[in-house]
Amino acid sequence: MMQLPAGATGFFEAGTFREPIQRGEFLQLVYQLARESRCTVEETDTSLCGKNFYAAQIVRNSGTEILFMNAYTGHLACSDCWEAQPLRFTAPSAMLAVLLPPNHVAGATHRCGAAGLLAPAEQEQLRYWQPNTIGEILFNFWD
Repeated sequence: MMQLPAGATGFFEAGTFREPIQRGEFLQLVYQLARESRCTVEETDTSLCGKNFYAAQIVRNSGTEILFMNAYTGHLACSDCWEAQPLRFTAPSAMLAVLLPPNHVAGATHRCGAAGLLAPAEQEQLRYWQPNTIGEILFNFWD
């Protein structure tokens, strides 16, 4: 079972705020993946307004893939669409899967049950939003 660290949701107890991963680190990863897989980066979203993750649209000959990064843990996940709420997760394409760090690709479709390490403020958010999967915890639009 995947254990999520405190702060994974982007909610913190008073006095325990953690700085997010710098946008530049995410963009560097995305453009490196695009170069190595001979793809292009069509669009990026590095705003954390109303969400706890960064996103990038990677376009290849056979289609489009969205790469998400949790801004507080570095976990990665893929989708074929970034407008759906909750997000719809997919396995990374074979081309991208070879290049992604395997320990950082989230089991986004795995059922919840790994919230034991989350802080009380996060536990409260889980009770309110009632996510069904790890991905809904790691990549959320909670306010």
